[in-house]
Parts: sequence; structure tokens; C-alpha cells
Amino acid sequence: MRYFDTAPMYGAGRSETLVGQALRGRPRRDYLLSTKVGRLVRPGHPETARTGADWIYDFSSDGVLTSLEESLRRLGVDRLDMVFIHDPMTTGGRRWRARGRPWRGCATRA
Repeated sequence: MRYFDTAPMYGAGRSETLVGQALRGRPRRDYLLSTKVGRLVRPGHPETARTGADWIYDFSSDGVLTSLEESLRRLGVDRLDMVFIHDPMTTGGRRWRARGRPWRGCATRA
């Protein structure tokens, strides 16, 4: 197995930390690594208290860059091979709409 995928929302950042620990010491060229953006891990944040989650949705450019920086730090790597947008069809529980209708089908249409 040479491809590993994780995300900040999996275990409120714990998944990225564990994947990073598992891969530590292995040559970076020997595996592919991906994570996701769109949610910032923020246990205790006022927005998380309202939703009961450990993250807040943030698809802004600043949010994406912050998410990437935090993921790199948790993973203990200096680069990622792929980055996906996590749940681009929803923002805070609301479905994105196009022409007044919810998107249907896969995220590649968004």
C-alpha cells in the first residue's frame, strides 16, 4: 500500500497525527499522501458548540490555506500529493444551490 488519505475532520485532527506517525521515517518518495480542506478543527469554538461538531466549515482562501498549514503540521510532512475539498456540496449543513436547485450527483459537478 502506497497511498494514504486522511482529513482534519477524521477524529478532530487525530487521524492526520496518527498517519503522520505511521509514515515517519519512511522516505517521502515511497508513498502518496492526500488530505482535505473545507473544515477547520476547532473544538470549543462558539460555532462548534452550536453544531456539536469539532470543526467549522471554511471554504474561503484563508480557510483553505490555514487548513493546509495545520494538516502539514499534524502530518509532519512538507508537502502533499493531493488535496481534496471535503464535502463541497454542503456548507454548515446547507446544500449548495445552482439555478435554485440543489446539485445532484458527484462533487465533480460543483
